[in-house]
Amino acid sequence: MRSMSIGLFVILFWLCTSFVAVADEVILKDGKRFSGLTESRQDTVILKSKYGDLNIPWNDIEKLKYDPLREIVVTTTDGNKLRGKLLYEKESSYTIVIEGGEIELLRSYVAQIKVVDKELAEERENLKRLVEKMETDARRLEKEGLLDEWKKLLKALHQLDPTNDYAGEKLGMIKDKEKWVEYPYAYEEVDFCGKKGWKVKAPPFVMKTDVSLKDAADIAKALLWILPRLKKVFLIDKETKIPDIEIHLYSTEELYKSATGEDKKGHYSYTDHRLHIIFEKDLCPELFSNMAFCFVDKVLGVGPKWEGEKLKDVGAPHWLVSGIASYLRGWCIPHKAGVTDSDSDVQNLGVPEDFLKELLLDLRDGTYCEPRPLTRIPVSKFGKKVYWYSWGLVFTLLHRKDFADGYNKMWDAIKSGKRHPSDYFDPFFNHEKLKSVMLQSLASLSKYKGQIAQNGTYGVTYLWHEEGLKLLEARQLKTAIAKYNSILALVPDDYVALYNLACAYSLLGDKHNGAMYLLKAYDAGFRDIEHIKNDPDLENIRDTEIYKSIIGAKKDF
Repeated sequence: MRSMSIGLFVILFWLCTSFVAVADEVILKDGKRFSGLTESRQDTVILKSKYGDLNIPWNDIEKLKYDPLREIVVTTTDGNKLRGKLLYEKESSYTIVIEGGEIELLRSYVAQIKVVDKELAEERENLKRLVEKMETDARRLEKEGLLDEWKKLLKALHQLDPTNDYAGEKLGMIKDKEKWVEYPYAYEEVDFCGKKGWKVKAPPFVMKTDVSLKDAADIAKALLWILPRLKKVFLIDKETKIPDIEIHLYSTEELYKSATGEDKKGHYSYTDHRLHIIFEKDLCPELFSNMAFCFVDKVLGVGPKWEGEKLKDVGAPHWLVSGIASYLRGWCIPHKAGVTDSDSDVQNLGVPEDFLKELLLDLRDGTYCEPRPLTRIPVSKFGKKVYWYSWGLVFTLLHRKDFADGYNKMWDAIKSGKRHPSDYFDPFFNHEKLKSVMLQSLASLSKYKGQIAQNGTYGVTYLWHEEGLKLLEARQLKTAIAKYNSILALVPDDYVALYNLACAYSLLGDKHNGAMYLLKAYDAGFRDIEHIKNDPDLENIRDTEIYKSIIGAKKDF
């Protein structure tokens, strides 16, 4: 039984705070629900329904649900006022939403509740009229050229109504959802491919584009997010300043093709040293992956170099750069999930989904590419499978501390001008361990639970190429011939092996086989006529009809 003082307080409370709510729901303790006009009393709730007024005892009620929520002002027993929205009412408490959070307030702490929906509606109407008047005045000031007063009024108008389009546009803001906000980057209007565009600076990135400022800001945010991860991958200190990286962002595929002549979604140009990307809402894969080629060239200075149309330096190995490109592409997945507060290189790293589908099949039949042979595969032989395993090797090198020292030394060697894997790769790794760990990583990532084959064949031929060339140079010709025949047993159209067999037989004085293999190499795709003309290893077959026909000394071929 309640004390007299509490009972008196509750009676006074009900006299002060009872109110009628519209379209509420009465939820009973047995789970039944009723909707209609309600009025809460001390011991009962009056529900006005089409059957008449129903008096429901509070003892039978779980709670009253207010839908829509009511704007209220609560006066507590100590005189404080709280403003919020009424969600639920129980016999002993109220559930109120304040600043997005729910709090349960006991009735014993509440002196008065006042519904202020009508007052708020009047306030909103008054605010609307004031905003309209301020916008009218601002437009007049702009027309009269009174720019100082105009700008002051614009700022006041924006503060009063952040959704006002006129003030937001004139203040150079961007619309984020419904509200106009300050643009986070320096920008200016420029000509872009013959049309109105923007130059947006988010150091070290400089973007030229014809997309909206809002879309450009989203791309700038993505670039700044990937920047610390790029530095980690390329072993660049956090504090090191990166040279400006220029990005051309095209609104349409047609504009991109017209400007670049390329038929892709995006690329890095080693000619103008810029990134060229077609804008899409989901362009992070192209943006992030092409950053690999950009950093190798623009930041590290080890991109391919030409003299005219002649390639002077191949630069950093293609398997490594393409592997890093695929690795960076995987970062688009955590970026979309909003992982923006850490530069961790392992946090939720995404794995390109198309890689995993094929990896599972390769691991089953053992046709994976081992690390050391992978580094020998020429660019002309790169297919999708090579890109997958380049990614796998890069992933392994970056995620195992026991390979970190080798990874560092490998990049040092590449930056010092080493271009053959025997100089920049082989000396720095335990290859058996690297092979084992890479296979374990791939199997784990692809959730493969079967028996992993121990001797993959794909790519092994490129090690044999290296061995065959050394045998050829040492004039161990019969052993070299056996090695090249092993290659052809696996890859019958390998024109490099066919050509080197022609050289070996020529050096042995076997004109018939020398000329025959030269013809096979030509048919398979070896078309470097200048090399054929100047190769001293072919001296003994220069008088053959096949040789003369291939170099163009005879018309019929």
